[in-house]
Amino acid sequence: MHIRKLLLLVVIFTLVISSCTKEKKIVITGDKGGTIVIGVPEEPSKLNPLYPPISGENSIINNLFLSLHSTSSEGSIIPMLASSWEYGEDMKSITYHLKRDLNWSDGKPITAEDIVFTFNVMKDPKNNYPNLSQIQYIKNVEALNDYSVKFEFSIVYSDELFDSNIRPIPSHIFKKEKSIKDSKYNIIPVVSGPFTVEKWEKGDYIELVYNKNFNLFSPNPANIVFIFYKDYNDVIDLSKRGILDVAIGLDPKYYNIVKANPLLSASKEPGSNYTFIGWNLNNELFKDKEVRQALTMATDRKEIIDTLLNGLGDIIAGPIPPSSWAYNKELKPFPFSIEKARNKLDNNGWKRGKGARARWLYKNGKRFEFDILVNKENQLRIDLANMLKDQFDKIGIKANVNIVDGASFIKKLLTKDYDAFIMAWNVGDKLNMLPIWSSNPQIGTYNIVEYKNPKLDDYIKNASETLIENDALNYWSLFQEEIANDQPYTFLFSRNKITISNKRVKGSDVFNKQTEILDNISYLWIPKSMRVEFDIASLIPPEPEKKITPTEGAIDEKAKSKKELANPEQILEAAAKKTTIVKDTIKKDTVAKIDTVKKKKPVIIVQPRPKNIVQPEYPEAAKLIGAEGQIFVQVTIGADGNVKAAKIVKSFNNDACNKVSIKAALRSKWYPGTRDGKPAEMKQTYPYIFTSD
Repeated sequence: MHIRKLLLLVVIFTLVISSCTKEKKIVITGDKGGTIVIGVPEEPSKLNPLYPPISGENSIINNLFLSLHSTSSEGSIIPMLASSWEYGEDMKSITYHLKRDLNWSDGKPITAEDIVFTFNVMKDPKNNYPNLSQIQYIKNVEALNDYSVKFEFSIVYSDELFDSNIRPIPSHIFKKEKSIKDSKYNIIPVVSGPFTVEKWEKGDYIELVYNKNFNLFSPNPANIVFIFYKDYNDVIDLSKRGILDVAIGLDPKYYNIVKANPLLSASKEPGSNYTFIGWNLNNELFKDKEVRQALTMATDRKEIIDTLLNGLGDIIAGPIPPSSWAYNKELKPFPFSIEKARNKLDNNGWKRGKGARARWLYKNGKRFEFDILVNKENQLRIDLANMLKDQFDKIGIKANVNIVDGASFIKKLLTKDYDAFIMAWNVGDKLNMLPIWSSNPQIGTYNIVEYKNPKLDDYIKNASETLIENDALNYWSLFQEEIANDQPYTFLFSRNKITISNKRVKGSDVFNKQTEILDNISYLWIPKSMRVEFDIASLIPPEPEKKITPTEGAIDEKAKSKKELANPEQILEAAAKKTTIVKDTIKKDTVAKIDTVKKKKPVIIVQPRPKNIVQPEYPEAAKLIGAEGQIFVQVTIGADGNVKAAKIVKSFNNDACNKVSIKAALRSKWYPGTRDGKPAEMKQTYPYIFTSD
């Protein structure tokens, strides 16, 4: 079961059991102590949960900071910082009750103030929180007392529990800081999780140690070392030597290399990512969608997957990979067809040249030629670009592979100085599509190709707001179809997720598809008799010597080198943040001028309250067949408190129960909602329970 479906069930189940969860004690078994060494492809820029890497790999931060709740190995929602939570009767609020015996690593208690402070930091534009769209429906967070905090939502929707699951930062630390983003506590953090930072060697590794002020559960490892890849071959070597216990994010080709090793195990799972070619839609070559479709048809994606991924990947048609709950199975990728691609290009005016120019396509005397931008640190994407060059050559298009370092990549993306580029996105169970696909540049932070389609904004909004799963799936299907038809990207493949682990590592059997192996390393352990002693520093290959010019004397050369080794996703994240700062500066000045002219008074809204809720009769036809469940009815309440309309938004598919629920809802009476003290028409959702008990 996917997380989103699970959360929707939790919403319904929570209401049925008197709107309250019960705490389940976390017990972790295994040999305590020892060090777990983990290889990861990406180094975080900050150890702060408000600034996660865009790739989605957040395993270091997740072991330093806890959220309000988490997912168990069985796939159920379990309390973490919270001991319990309850929904409001109208399903437009959740009140969390925090555990009273949890402390930050400096000994200060974790309280509701930390939750409220963190939410306000997220909402404050000056902090450039990258996932702002995820909390767009949370209108207020209020501390009811030191250990109770209430989230209020502007609408009723299925992801309320997900979106309110904040991973807080300590208010007593950060409220003293001038800048959240630039605080020293992003490097040496005060944390809530089972581990704290012992040492961070930039560009090499981060070592975590057990947090002595943590008492929620007892983790197995005493130390965790995250080593950042410089070369994939080094990763395999360290794994074969028994130094690396777990390695993630590896190219699929290493799956077969490791599979034959008796000391190592390799696992493969459908990936949550997709790799694509992004087209510069401001370039005249790519403005016509027929041309973009032709380029996709000229791409032999099966050959790419078989050659570069050893077959460990899936051809994709759109921006949601097959591993997602919202994947549109009916959406078929454009077929690989040189003939069809040529016809589309021919209809668009691209014709073969004559004589010496017969090899290439021309239009208005200009050859169809463009550059594919890739960063030099990703060999797989360099190989991919070269394959694409050869494939486009066959149709008469000249593609040049432009390999640049990280700094140049940043500059080219920012200034739109590119024709096409290769990157990949990760897609989580929570489909937060606005940063990539929103037509609004303030929201579409990562919409680097500047694709604008207002239909997508509507589909995303409708899919996010509905409580009915089939409706959400329908909107996400329309979303995928629209993008697939327009092809602002050429969608290439979703590669399998490859994880390598040493067979001496125990405890990974508690993980399933709901929980990543690195999301909670506390369960992993190595038998005492099989532990290896080593010096961490000796594992890191020495940096090549560099000459430092007088003007570079003040620069940390290792930090500079690592910055240039950033992958494209990190680069885009940095670029988007810089762009946002500029936009915010302009916007702030504009807002200041507007405010001097006229300030709007806030609108005070009071929601309708039940006055006399008519309960439906349990239909005999439903009783006879044992039909039981819950029905959610959305009612439109007039300014006079009478119900003007009612419709089913969630049911257990029994027509008789649906009919009596609508009938009862229409007869119910409410105290009307008000806007600035005046009665106004509003909507509310009310649940009816049908049970034989």
